[in-house]
Amino acid sequence: MTSETDPESEITESSDIFVLRSRPPSSQCHECGSPDIRKSCCICHRLMCEMHDGRHSSRRAVIYLQDFTLHPMARAKRRPRTKKYFCTKCVHYERKYLIWSLASIFGIILGTLTALFSIFAGLILLLAALISTYFALNTSLREVRKVRKRLSRRLLIDPAISSISIIDEVRGYAELDESQHYSVRGIEVSGSLAVDAEWNDASWGSVQSHRRRNHIQSRSTAFTAGALVLRGPVGLTPMSTRGCRLVRNSMLLFTDQVKSHELLSSADGRGRRNWKISATYSVTPEHDKSWTMPIWVTPTLVPGSDRRSLELEFQWTKFGAVKDGIPLISIDFLELTVPTAWGSVQSATDYPLVSISPGDGTQTRTIEWRNIADSIDRSVRGRYPLSLTFKNEIRSQDVVHGRIIARFAGNICRITGARIHGSNGAIRRDRPRRKLHTQVHLTFKMSLAAVRYEAVRVLPPPPEKQDATSLSNGAVDNRSPVIQETFQTVIPNGATVARVTARLSDDDYYVKRVVENPPQPSKKASAVNRYWDISGRKYDGVYPIDFHLVLSGQEFHDGGIATSGRTEMALSVRGAFTSEDIDRRIHDEWRSLRRRVESALNSCRERPGILEHGSTQRLIADLLESGRLAPDLAAQLIEQIRAEFGLYE
Repeated sequence: MTSETDPESEITESSDIFVLRSRPPSSQCHECGSPDIRKSCCICHRLMCEMHDGRHSSRRAVIYLQDFTLHPMARAKRRPRTKKYFCTKCVHYERKYLIWSLASIFGIILGTLTALFSIFAGLILLLAALISTYFALNTSLREVRKVRKRLSRRLLIDPAISSISIIDEVRGYAELDESQHYSVRGIEVSGSLAVDAEWNDASWGSVQSHRRRNHIQSRSTAFTAGALVLRGPVGLTPMSTRGCRLVRNSMLLFTDQVKSHELLSSADGRGRRNWKISATYSVTPEHDKSWTMPIWVTPTLVPGSDRRSLELEFQWTKFGAVKDGIPLISIDFLELTVPTAWGSVQSATDYPLVSISPGDGTQTRTIEWRNIADSIDRSVRGRYPLSLTFKNEIRSQDVVHGRIIARFAGNICRITGARIHGSNGAIRRDRPRRKLHTQVHLTFKMSLAAVRYEAVRVLPPPPEKQDATSLSNGAVDNRSPVIQETFQTVIPNGATVARVTARLSDDDYYVKRVVENPPQPSKKASAVNRYWDISGRKYDGVYPIDFHLVLSGQEFHDGGIATSGRTEMALSVRGAFTSEDIDRRIHDEWRSLRRRVESALNSCRERPGILEHGSTQRLIADLLESGRLAPDLAAQLIEQIRAEFGLYE
């Protein structure tokens, strides 16, 4: 390249690129401001609409200027002509110098005619016309040489474009502390642009032809390979570029040097053909607004799951500069790191990949989900639950780490489209693959200390779980509670039930239901089976604790009068809890209720007012009638015998 001033460098250095503005710049015509861009100037890269490209005002100059300025031998060796497009600023000289030349010719004719009548006046006019013609031709030729240098020394080549990728990235860190305070910090918004191109044999031939035509031996020749015009109110700031530079605030110009590419710099047309054009940028928010995190994750312990099931609720909200927001496409990646003390993963949503890796001196288990897209509601707001069930209990003191990558359809940098322009300024007809979306990266840390867990404790547990300390599954158990104790000499009649319910009512228990089954005859003629079902509730603050008491047994009759009996007690307690403190209260209430019922039943043991049949009773009766045994001593003796040995067994 020559050391002369290049119009591209002048424009790039003088333009204000990416200055923070309340309304970001957009691609529009440099004259009328129309967003309908059709061409771009191949010299200064100004954007033009259909009505303001240079060929309307200087069609002949656009078509024939390059052929006119080239040497005849160069015109014979050049490749077939490609139509190039210029703005009116780059071809403005033609009309100006044409008018100047016409005025000079008219002055010569006028001076010649005037000399026929007045030689002195005619010579003055003729001399002025000749001087004007000289300056017009000299200036015009100088401009022609300048344009010739622009066109002949500018290497314009067009690679094949296969894909365009413009991906915005939002990164942040979220934390759920022990007091259940959720905070997000460190939000950064940036992006990356990538264009995949490939050189062909025509590009290599253009480079060789350009070097022969301009007698260039160096391989550091710069070239222009078209541009990517971004549509919409673009609001980004470039940080680093490779193979491109930004001009006109919304136009990415593809430019580089020949020596950076193996194929273009080779002498035999061999070498690597691919070309990766990339750029990174930061995104400026809208006026008087700040960035917010559009996604968040909240943990929940599934109620009634023995503290073994963890549910993560992934939620998203309205996002982007669009009025209704940009929708969510998929969850590309979700990683969750949990302690190995939770045990193996028994079940999980959407079949994750599970691996174990060490971390912080302890073993951790990593669960990964990838490409969750089919089950997601693709809207601007929504939620998606992910559940995991582990073998062991999830402890409250544990901490869960993870990260998530979600993909949204659209760009928050307000790019609505991208068009490829060729090196001649026209829009290319090929349609490469386009990826215009936003990725949200969220790294999170969640403490389970303040996570609410609700389960149901049933005491005593079912027979197969008598020795277990885990929580119940919350399902209603319709089987009979476990038998706790048998009370001899306690008749299961209405008086006994009345005493028990009265005792419970005095201790702030609410008895909701007392149901008696009809007495049923037993196998023994003097025995009758009795069954009472009692249920109620007691409130510990706002937490209800339900109890279920079953009194059953036999009454023994002698002459139609109940003389003795035996009562069996079955007691169960059921209560919902959300913390270990409430769970302890349920255990304490069960023990307290059991002691109260036992005390009430013990107070219902019958006294020896009527002597019952049997050898022991007859012996005591005979001693009592003969006066050899006091009545109080006889009652105590019968009470002790019944308590220790039982009767009618």
